[in-house]
Amino acid sequence: MASRQDGVTQLYDLPQGGGPERLPQPEKTKDKVLLDERGLLDLPFLALTVLLVLIGVIMVFSASYARAYYLTGNSTYYFARQAIFAVAGIAGMLFVSRLNYQLWRSASLRASKSTWAASSWLKTLTTFWPTIISST
Repeated sequence: MASRQDGVTQLYDLPQGGGPERLPQPEKTKDKVLLDERGLLDLPFLALTVLLVLIGVIMVFSASYARAYYLTGNSTYYFARQAIFAVAGIAGMLFVSRLNYQLWRSASLRASKSTWAASSWLKTLTTFWPTIISST
């Protein structure tokens, strides 16, 4: 450490070039493998999702305990089924979160058109279903 004339201790030497001071940059190597080029998981979002799913599964258990015991003799029948689907859903969510969503952009127009066509077909079917049933 060097002392200046005004009594302030200088922690490091200033560059003599007169240009702006820059922090040292780490070496850029192509050998490093990044964990994921898109970043890590959004942990608060994952924690909230898991918390909501757990609350839902507990609610299913609470609401179906007596019915499951009466119908099947196993009070955790619906709880176990719901828990299996909850775990599969969270695993599916984690899998889909790692996909590049830009690849689905080309399929989005086709998917929206086919969804519209299916909903129109169902609306027509439900409108004319009583007529179809009564004519047979």
